[in-house]
Amino acid sequence: MAQRFLERVKVAELAGLAPVPFCGMILADFGAEVELLINKSTKNPLTNYGQRMGQKKWPIQLDFESEKDRRKLHNICCAADVLLDPFRPGTLEAIGLDPAALGKTNPGLIVARITGYGQSGPMSNKAGHDINFVAVSGLLPTIFGNSRASPPWPPANLLADFAAGGLLAAFGVVAALFRRTQNGFWHFC
Repeated sequence: MAQRFLERVKVAELAGLAPVPFCGMILADFGAEVELLINKSTKNPLTNYGQRMGQKKWPIQLDFESEKDRRKLHNICCAADVLLDPFRPGTLEAIGLDPAALGKTNPGLIVARITGYGQSGPMSNKAGHDINFVAVSGLLPTIFGNSRASPPWPPANLLADFAAGGLLAAFGVVAALFRRTQNGFWHFC
């Protein structure tokens, strides 16, 4: 049987697109208990995840607009070791999950805010998609040629969404968990 290094770690994953479910999948593969928090008003993300990224997770449907369900959401996040945030800046706060307030309730909470362009700056409120990141970084023309005879071909969302987004977020979470064993405090990654 494989070792489960994250066996006692509880993760609250707010349902989102590619990088967040990939990060949650990696953490679950290493033994973390991942609760997938799905907003009832959105399409079920498990249909988009595919069987692989949704397995080993405990789906919980909540109405993020309902005060009763927001309290449940808050309680789940406060009881977690890790919160995976897929939203644009300000959304987490708008649904009552301000990371600073959660950190006061749970000083050991690690919040991974997995956004396309960070929490501040001129592009922070832009939607983030793999092809955009690859193009903005300047990498796109180098992938399948850099000439009119050989135009670039958009790659699958493996480069930015999974490798740069989800994989590095999972690594950041594990590093933050290790750091927490040394100082006990919550932080962003």
